[in-house]
Amino acid sequence: MVHQVRRTAADDSPISNQIAEIAYEFGSGTHAHTYAFRDGVFWCESPLSWYAEGVGWDLSPGFDTRQQPEFDRAITNRCVFCHVGAIEQWNHSPNHFEIRQAAIGCERCHGGGYEHIQFHSSEETERGEAVDPIVNPAKLSFSAAEAVCTQCHLQGDQLIVANQTDVWDFVPGQAIEQNRTDFRLSGGSENRIVGHTEQLRQSQCYTQSKQLTCVTCHDPHGEEASAKGDIYRKVCADCHSDDACGLEQDIRMTTHGNDCVACHMPKQATDVVHAALHQHRIGIYAQSYPPGVASDRSLSEMESRPQQRALGRQTQNLYPLLPPEDLVEQPIGTKQLHRRQALAVYSAIFNGASGPDWQQDLDWARSRLFDRVQDRPLDRSVWTALAREYLDHDRVDQAERLVDALAADASIVDRPGIQALAILAEIRLRQRNSVLAKPLFKRLTTLRRVAGDHYLHGLCCVNTGDSTEAIRSFHEALRIDPVLVAAHQQLAVIYASMGELELAKSHRQAVQYARESSNTRP
Repeated sequence: MVHQVRRTAADDSPISNQIAEIAYEFGSGTHAHTYAFRDGVFWCESPLSWYAEGVGWDLSPGFDTRQQPEFDRAITNRCVFCHVGAIEQWNHSPNHFEIRQAAIGCERCHGGGYEHIQFHSSEETERGEAVDPIVNPAKLSFSAAEAVCTQCHLQGDQLIVANQTDVWDFVPGQAIEQNRTDFRLSGGSENRIVGHTEQLRQSQCYTQSKQLTCVTCHDPHGEEASAKGDIYRKVCADCHSDDACGLEQDIRMTTHGNDCVACHMPKQATDVVHAALHQHRIGIYAQSYPPGVASDRSLSEMESRPQQRALGRQTQNLYPLLPPEDLVEQPIGTKQLHRRQALAVYSAIFNGASGPDWQQDLDWARSRLFDRVQDRPLDRSVWTALAREYLDHDRVDQAERLVDALAADASIVDRPGIQALAILAEIRLRQRNSVLAKPLFKRLTTLRRVAGDHYLHGLCCVNTGDSTEAIRSFHEALRIDPVLVAAHQQLAVIYASMGELELAKSHRQAVQYARESSNTRP
């Protein structure tokens, strides 16, 4: 399969032509298929997806709100975490990996098979305190058993992992908080496409039973043989009698065929276009009652949403989806939780969050990160977060001291390392030192797929008199993002100075096209 985006000017002259040969499709097809292609060592997402239920082809989630769909969205190792069984990473990089197991397999829930073989191949005297890495989730503690499902069925607005850890480091048998903490922005009301764990924990059925969990209703090893409605109703009947329902049976049969899920977990639109899923907060919803039938027990959809709890919250604008007081096991301490929450605040602010309340949260977060620096001198994520804030406030020297060593270490190219390199490259530009900035941006282009990195490398080449390399970098930036106006402008100037007037004209036309199309939806 090939996906293509072509752009032409008003006179039909070509502006750009992007072609992507599809390598993988993600999704079962029950709701949608989203497509991935390779660009050298990088994985990327196509802006075109196929949707079920009669929708057909449309723009992929996230692209539908953009003015211009491009082939510019890179797929990181976290993007594929819940879609593939196993990957092989290069040097801790989030952007360089190979898919080794396309489907979710046994090891995702039961542990590593290779390690299992090694364990049983070794002598008992060599094992020491080691335990068999293969686990049976049914024999795990409640928290650890839930984490097997939670690793993919919990998604907040910010995800912060433990120090020097990635989501792929999660091992079945751990509690989820040993690996990461997911945070939700306060005031959010949308039904999330991945909200199952969060919603279930808000249900009285969950909080009062102390035994209800994902596998109570879902068979992790395959589809149920008989109708799911019957299976779910039997599960409900384990705790609820038939006459406990507020509606007469004949009304229940007429309305939803006496299907408990249809009434108490109704299908609702989500934050992803064309994707409606069952609400996993088990409750009583007004929309489930037929017209003309009322009940004093019914709640509107808005009223049925729980109030955000203040327990365990240190900031006004975001909170952990799994509050500490709800965790059966707490293997992380207060300082570790504060580190993650502080980094989540920084991440939200760097991505555009602003306002007086956020300033208060930032003051709290900054204090926690400074405490972290005192307690643990080397925390790569903390250092890069503080360096970014220093740079945003023109405190260049302090930012440089934090990231210089991290950026120089080529042995690890994890997220903080790449961020540190980007900060240092920006510092060199601010210092008007294109000679030192150029190799930093060049290295960035090998570590991540960002059009801006190629553009800034080209700008450094212009400043150092290397027009040939500048042209190559600007074209590479446009190959990723064909409507990057600054790159077209630079090329128009360079080609004009070389006497290549037709080439200069074509890039001026591209600038005009980008400006005229910026307010139109594709």
